[in-house]
Amino acid sequence: MPYKKIRRLIMGGIVLCLLAAFLFGFWRVNREYPPAERLVYRAGDTFTIEEAGLEITAMGSELLTIPQLKERYPDISLAPIAEGDGESVPDEEKRILMAEIQMRPLTDSAGISYLQTCGAQSGAWRHSMSRQLYVQINTGDPDEEGVYHLILPYEMYAFQFLKKDWAAIDDRPFELVFSLYPSLKIWELET
Repeated sequence: MPYKKIRRLIMGGIVLCLLAAFLFGFWRVNREYPPAERLVYRAGDTFTIEEAGLEITAMGSELLTIPQLKERYPDISLAPIAEGDGESVPDEEKRILMAEIQMRPLTDSAGISYLQTCGAQSGAWRHSMSRQLYVQINTGDPDEEGVYHLILPYEMYAFQFLKKDWAAIDDRPFELVFSLYPSLKIWELET
C-alpha cells in the first residue's frame, strides 16, 4: 500500500474520531442542560428569582425624556456621555427607561445587588441598570412589611440604535431580563 493512502486513512480516522467526540460532547451537554423555559410576565405579575432569594412584583414602566426625568426628580444629576467624536450627547438623544417593582427578600441572605444584573433589552439593544440613577432615585429602605419599592432606571442613547429605530423609540417594545437559566424570566414592559 502506498504511503499516501496510509496517510489519508490515518488522517480520515483522526477526523472521524474528532467529529465523533464533538458530537458526543454536544449531545451530552444538551442532555444535561436542556433549553431554558421562557417565562413572560407583565405589570401586576409576581414571580420569584430563586437564585437570589427574591420575590418581585412588576408594577409598571415608562420611557422618559431627560426634561421629564428632571421634572420628576429635580435634584438628579446625570453624568455627561460622549459619543465617539468626543461631543456630549444632547438631551433629545437620550431616554430613560424606568421600571417600577416591589421586591421582597425571601431569605436573610437575599441579594438586592442581584438587581444590578437585570438588563433591559429591545431587539439587539441590551443595557444594564444605571447605578448612578438608581442610588439617586431609590431610598433603599423597605416598608414596615419588609417590601422594597424600587425604580430600576436604564439609560439609552440615539447612537446605540439605527436612526430609523431611534425615530420610533417611544413605540419600541422593551423587556427586562431577570434570569437566563434554568428559566428565562422576562418582564414585557408597557411603555
